[in-house]
Amino acid sequence: MIMYISHTPVRNDSGSPREALAVQSGGRDAGSAGGAQDGSAIVTNANGGANGSSFSLRIGTTAAFSGGVRQQITVPAGTYQLAVSTKTTGTVSAAQVTVTDAGGAVRTLTVPAGSAWTVRRPAAFTLAAGTATVAVQAAGTDGYLYVDGLSLVRAS
Repeated sequence: MIMYISHTPVRNDSGSPREALAVQSGGRDAGSAGGAQDGSAIVTNANGGANGSSFSLRIGTTAAFSGGVRQQITVPAGTYQLAVSTKTTGTVSAAQVTVTDAGGAVRTLTVPAGSAWTVRRPAAFTLAAGTATVAVQAAGTDGYLYVDGLSLVRAS
């Protein structure tokens, strides 16, 4: 099984979870009146991706931000390999990709800062059968996390 995550931002989980990643809570300006703004303000498509692709997912803004996107998928039990291309610009203080399986086990790939596209492949891991949630999250001030080519492949 190969699962490629699209990164069209949506405002809630009311649509099919396979159609687009849902915007997680967070906002670009937590200090504004009324608290954090809708997380979709920090999630956009960026022109240019890894390996010459046309677009990539961009999380961030020119102010303080925290948030990301997530997608739920149904997976059979097995061993999976996660792969993702990432880069950062500006000040991104935290960035990660997490996979949570139906049993609640969480696998986290911490994304270090880096201005060049880098493919990241953590060690393969097992997932329980059922609904898994894949999330991409970032926080920082005046910075961006770029993500492209995210895949979750069943190895066995």
